[in-house]
Amino acid sequence: MRLIAVPALAAGLLLLFGCAHRAHAPAPQAALPVGHIDAPPAPYCAQPPELTAIEVEGLKSRLMVTALSCDARDQYNSFVERYRAALTADDRTLAGYFRRNYGRSAQAEHDNYITALANAQSQIGTQEGVTFCEQNVGRFADVLALQSASQLASYASAKPIDQPYRFATCN
Repeated sequence: MRLIAVPALAAGLLLLFGCAHRAHAPAPQAALPVGHIDAPPAPYCAQPPELTAIEVEGLKSRLMVTALSCDARDQYNSFVERYRAALTADDRTLAGYFRRNYGRSAQAEHDNYITALANAQSQIGTQEGVTFCEQNVGRFADVLALQSASQLASYASAKPIDQPYRFATCN
């Protein structure tokens, strides 16, 4: 079974298969605990709705890497089908963050972020090995058991995913 295409994940998939440019991926830090990355600060702050979209994007990326690494493609497809409208809305919000901050280079920066996020999740999966699947396959049951798409954002906030950058809230 193939993964359902989600445009924003395309760059992440390219990176996972070694085909994407890694310009904005953070360097791994050996002194960190397994399963975590040392993320530099993002160059621009994010509005609260953008932070929510960033958290959901992190969850989506973690689930994508889990699907690819742990033979959970059907569960990922169910996740995407169920939350397609919410994921699309969050992607538009995230695209707005990049347009606001990067102007004409917004799409390239957005793609770089998605790639760096997928790379970070893949790096964590590599560090954790078999434990990665044990700890993440259950997330599919968690998100598919949610009563509404609005609960997806709350779930993503409650179970934060390592990001390639530390995003600050705009004042």
